[in-house]
Parts: sequence; C-alpha cells; structure tokens
Amino acid sequence: MNNPVICTLSSGSSGNCVYVSSGETSLLIDAGISMKATEMRLNALGSSLENISAVLVTHEHSDHIKGLEMISKYYKIPIYAPSECVRYFPEKIDRSLVCPMDNSGYELLFGNIFVKAFPTPHDSAASVGYVIEIEGRKFGLATDMGMPTTNVAKALLGCESIIIEANYERQMLENGPYPYFLKQRVASSTGHLENTDCARMIAYLALEGGTKNFLLAHLSKTNNTPERALESVGGYLASKNISVNLLVAGRNELSYLV
Repeated sequence: MNNPVICTLSSGSSGNCVYVSSGETSLLIDAGISMKATEMRLNALGSSLENISAVLVTHEHSDHIKGLEMISKYYKIPIYAPSECVRYFPEKIDRSLVCPMDNSGYELLFGNIFVKAFPTPHDSAASVGYVIEIEGRKFGLATDMGMPTTNVAKALLGCESIIIEANYERQMLENGPYPYFLKQRVASSTGHLENTDCARMIAYLALEGGTKNFLLAHLSKTNNTPERALESVGGYLASKNISVNLLVAGRNELSYLV
C-alpha cells in the first residue's frame, strides 16, 4: 500500500487548495488559486492536473473556486459541489463537468479514496467539510466555519490528522483595520473560526477521538500570524495538558498534513 499524501497547495483568504492522493488516485479539495500556480505546486509533488480525478468544492466563495474556470476548460476534470453553491459558480465553468450534491452531506468514492461531506456553519449558499478515508485511515478538513459545532466535531471524530481553521485572533480583529461590518461578519457564528475556538475543538478531537496531528489553516493575513496561532492554540492545549502535533499551513506553499 502506498502512503497517502495530503497537503495544502495554498491556504488563506487569497486562495485555498488541498491535494489528496492515495498513490493510486488523486483529488483536489477546492481550486482557489490559478491553474498555473496549481499545476506548478502539483509538479513539485511529482503530480499534475492531468492526474486529478475530481475537484471537490467546499463552497462557492472565490478564494475556493477562482481556479475552476480555467481548470475545467483545459483539463475537463469533474467538479463535485453542494448543489446550492453551483448556481453561484461563474458562467464560464463548464456545467457538464459539475456534479451538484446534496447540501446536507454526501458520500463519494474515487478509486480507493472514500470521501464524506458534512455541513459547516458559514455565510455561503452552502458549505461543507470533508472526511477522507484511505485504506482504513481517516483524515479531516474543516475550514470556513464561524463556530465549533457538535455536528462538525462528531464528523471529525476518529480522524488521525485534520486540517482545521484558525482564521483570526480576537484581539487582532477587534483592534485591526477592518471596517466594523466586516469585523462583525468574520466574528459571527457563520464567519470564521477564532484561535481559541479552534483550540477548544482540537482539545475535544484529541481527547475524544485520539487525533494526533493538526494543520492550522485559512489564517487571516490581517488578523492572525502563524506565530500567534501556534501560541494561542498551543497555549490553550498546554493548559489542559493535551499534547498534539501542531503545524501551520503556508499561504503560498506546500504544507503537509501527511
């Protein structure tokens, strides 16, 4: 059996894209960077868009789909997305490639990669995270959620490694340059996940589900830093005597979960 590879190609408000490979089958979750940048980073992994079996979309915001138009035009890769999101896709995305899926969650099988979607609380038409199972090993992805919910936590239980959002530090957001309405949106229950809330969810997943590895993702360029995220999340976990492996996903570089 080949060892799976899961890594972010890009992570943050400027673009999000995750590569998942079992060694036999390869997928992308989101395509929020240009086709050229996606291909360049896949090449660095020894892969290519030609090897991608499908693109799975979490939701329709541009930092998750802006590469889809060119990728669909030149590579004709099937696109799976929550059905409510599809109506907001740019018109030039080839609709014959789009597979609208049940917004409440869905299950898909690509070769030896089993994928299960679950809803996340975000201010989009619909939004999902994914649990990926490869040869009995489970991995999770949960970003773009305004708060840690019981349903999201339960969906991720039992994953050995998880990509999880740590978008902003509350004090940095409150004292930062964003206009009031945007601060309210980010901090709302359908906005993004704050560092301490992220830490609480990690604590639950580590204690109840045995998860050992976490990649902190979708960090705000304005309202967080990798150092602050690690300090806040790591400090909370240390106060609870919880030991896990914590890494931060780079904004424009490969960052490995496994």
